[in-house]
Amino acid sequence: PRATARGAAVEYRIALEAAPRHFARTVAMERSCSLLLDGSAPFDAPLSERAIADAIGLGRMPVREALRDLAREGILAVEPGRGTYLRQLSAREATELLEVRLAIEGMAARLAAEKGFIGDLPELVAVLRALAKRRLAGDRVREAEAAGDRVHWQIVQGAGNETLTGLYAGLRLRIAISLRLVQRREVERI
Repeated sequence: PRATARGAAVEYRIALEAAPRHFARTVAMERSCSLLLDGSAPFDAPLSERAIADAIGLGRMPVREALRDLAREGILAVEPGRGTYLRQLSAREATELLEVRLAIEGMAARLAAEKGFIGDLPELVAVLRALAKRRLAGDRVREAEAAGDRVHWQIVQGAGNETLTGLYAGLRLRIAISLRLVQRREVERI
C-alpha cells in the first residue's frame, strides 16, 4: 500500500499470468511468424492450429493465442465456420501500408542522418550488392528479403527515437508477412 496526498492508503493489484504461459505465447508468436514468413503457410487454405503447434513444438493454446494476436494485427483473417487464413491485402490496403511505411522510414532516415548513424549499413549494402549481381531464385529470394528488412530496421533504429521505433516495429510484422505474400508470387518485384 502507498499513502496518497490525502493520507489514505491505496493498494495496486494486477492479475499476473503464470510466466511459462506468457513465455510460450511469445515463443508461439515468434515461431508462427517465422512459418508465415518462410512460405510454409498456404495462401488459400485455412491455417491449422494443430499443424502449426506440431511444427513449432508447442501446445495448441499458445498457438491459438498467437493466431488471435495476428488476426488483431490484421495479418490473418478469421472467417467463422471456415477457418483462419492469411489475409490477402487489397491494392488499396497495400498502397496505404506502403504510404505509412514511407512516412515512418523517411522520418527515421532523416533523424539517423542528422545523428550521423552508420551502424551495420556498409556491411548490409555489400550483401545487397552481392545479391543483385546474381539471379534471385530459391533461397536467394529469402536472403534478399532478409537483407532488405535489416537495412530498413537499422535505419529506423539509427533514428534513436523510441516512439518511432515502436510504431515501426508494429508495422514491420505486417509489412514482412503481408507484402511478402505478394512478392512470393512475383520474385521480380523484390
